[in-house]
Amino acid sequence: MSGHHALQTNLAYFHHTLRLLYGDVCCPHTTLSNQEGKGKGKNKKPKPKTIRKAYKALHEEGKCTPDLLDKPAVQQLITETAAIFRKAAKDQIKITMPEAAVKSIENDIFIFSGFKTYAQLKEAALLLLDENKNIKPFYRFLNDVQNIIKTYNEHYLEAEYIFATQSAMAVNEWLQFEEDDPEGKRYNLQYRTANDDKVRDTHRAMEGITLPANSPFWDKYYPPNGWRCRCRVVQVLKKDYPETDLKEAEKIADKATTQLNKKGENVLEIFRFNPGKQKVIFPPNHPYRGDLSQCSPDSRSERCKVAQNLNKSAENKRKKLDKEKEILSFPIKQQWEEFEHNPETKSKILVHKLVNRNDEFKKNMEFAKAYANTFFDKQIFINPEITKKEHLQLKKRVYPDLKNILKNPDLRLNNHPDISYIDTKQRPEGQFNKAVEKATIQGAVAVVKINDDQFKRLDDIVERISKSNDVKKVNAKYVHFMHKNKIIIKKIKKPDED
Repeated sequence: MSGHHALQTNLAYFHHTLRLLYGDVCCPHTTLSNQEGKGKGKNKKPKPKTIRKAYKALHEEGKCTPDLLDKPAVQQLITETAAIFRKAAKDQIKITMPEAAVKSIENDIFIFSGFKTYAQLKEAALLLLDENKNIKPFYRFLNDVQNIIKTYNEHYLEAEYIFATQSAMAVNEWLQFEEDDPEGKRYNLQYRTANDDKVRDTHRAMEGITLPANSPFWDKYYPPNGWRCRCRVVQVLKKDYPETDLKEAEKIADKATTQLNKKGENVLEIFRFNPGKQKVIFPPNHPYRGDLSQCSPDSRSERCKVAQNLNKSAENKRKKLDKEKEILSFPIKQQWEEFEHNPETKSKILVHKLVNRNDEFKKNMEFAKAYANTFFDKQIFINPEITKKEHLQLKKRVYPDLKNILKNPDLRLNNHPDISYIDTKQRPEGQFNKAVEKATIQGAVAVVKINDDQFKRLDDIVERISKSNDVKKVNAKYVHFMHKNKIIIKKIKKPDED
């Protein structure tokens, strides 16, 4: 059997296993009517441009190896996928968790999302070459992988979103049990189904199983016991319900979590875990990642290298988050560093310590210098991008008086009666109105760079912007233009103005 044929055979087996796990909810050309979890997770997927950029990174690399996970475009796809699952979990976990538990769950979601991303790119890599063994043009490659993109980022993602929701509910339950009866003296735990016609017969057989919270039974058979499982566990007073025989309970639960695939392997065995006790959301041995228990720092298998790369990325993200929190906690003046002082205007440019010195920074610095050249005795701040919701209170100190604290305008100009936040834009002339609209939504004023020809036609350009419906609907008041390192401020005319 050729290597390529063997890969195709393994892929067929892989998807067969996932379909056994997920059921019809994940399969193309099926409906969700009569399915548990109908409609949950729909329209929750990574941005199309994010997916496209990740596949572009694969195309440029020409192969899929664990090192591909370090590419920024691939990291972004992992991050957006993880954010979807994190939202599902956060909506269900109401109890305050210890910091270690939060980190454990976030790490589990990130690692799962990374393996999911790697799985789809690995499959897509099989379609990189044309019939002559040459790399296809990107447009052709992207067209050929559309079914892969849809399978992973719609069909499978929906099933996984539903599971993340139900698994997070289990985490919330378990944490509540630990808080209510930490020593297990008053309550036992009892297995309950949704008690309707959608409940699986094997799960219905587990209805009423009652055992102590410290019973080994709950280490393996705590729900969800399968994809789209809606069963749960409740606390019951010990005096009200007799305990179930442990061996009998395990026999019933073994049957409920057994389904053999074509190779005679039990695909449901991965559900034998306790999300709340283990502080995870996804089954540890999900087919995306398999058994990682034998991996070590010296392991050379592809799966272990993927795990190593993802764990390294997760650790770097945690360090970055901790560093962000540390800097945002500084006295506000200590968060900014003076970058440049204009001796003629006496204006200063200050850069926040969290600003990433990338191409975006270079663009913003060009605009900031133009403001420093134009205005006298001002401070122009180059703002950081702060997106973590847990840092919003700290962010308010960096962005005072910003109408929408979730936004991140590029610049801030102090001590000006009409201007505070500024959003830098580099757009073709036909999109100037969109630049004004988006900046206004950010709670900022748009500044766009113009050439000599546009400078000569500036009044006409401002009039067209003023008449744009995009601009009218957001009630924009000003638009700024940068020309030859200077800023020109124009007021947007209202319909009743000359």
